[in-house]
Amino acid sequence: MRPCDLTQNLVLALCLGGLASARTLARRDATFDWMNLTASTNLTLSPCYDVFQCARLTVPLQYSNASAGEAQIALVVLPANVSHDNPAYLGPILFNPGGPGGSGVDAVVENAPVFQAVLGSNFDVVGFDPRGVGHSTPALAFFESPAEALAFFAPYPLDANESVSSLGRIVASAHLLDDLANARGRTIAELRFLNEVKTSFQFRPAL
Repeated sequence: MRPCDLTQNLVLALCLGGLASARTLARRDATFDWMNLTASTNLTLSPCYDVFQCARLTVPLQYSNASAGEAQIALVVLPANVSHDNPAYLGPILFNPGGPGGSGVDAVVENAPVFQAVLGSNFDVVGFDPRGVGHSTPALAFFESPAEALAFFAPYPLDANESVSSLGRIVASAHLLDDLANARGRTIAELRFLNEVKTSFQFRPAL
């Protein structure tokens, strides 16, 4: 076996092993209730999902309008295997899967050991849910029920190049979703400013 083949196989084995471990971690404590955490403007981390730490960070609902109220951002951390005062500690890596609408919390809980297998364990792996997404509040939703959301997304193409018609279907679905949001979205207008980049900058002094 060539050296490059051995290296590739080793990396693949590490990733697959880490992914299996991560999914086990997520399943062990899948009932964690985010509402039991008190939100604050400082990151106050509490144990969650067995080996993770969680917090709810209070941020402005709208940075340009302080009177618009507040949002509570869900954040999860898989701590490094070294203390923060250890010279080997390399700092936090902030992970946001995008989408838009993807949960950074769920992505980290499910995949953080994979990240550590690839990047090393001297980083804190941090995930967050942008305003209106996942475990953050207030929620941004306009489907009447989870069943309705499932029915809408069931025929959604997994990849834009999976067929000759998939890209067109994705564009058409996006237009339909936009129409639905505008028709039902009483809170959409209030939260149209959503911008996960600004939220991520809010974490930097606290991390």
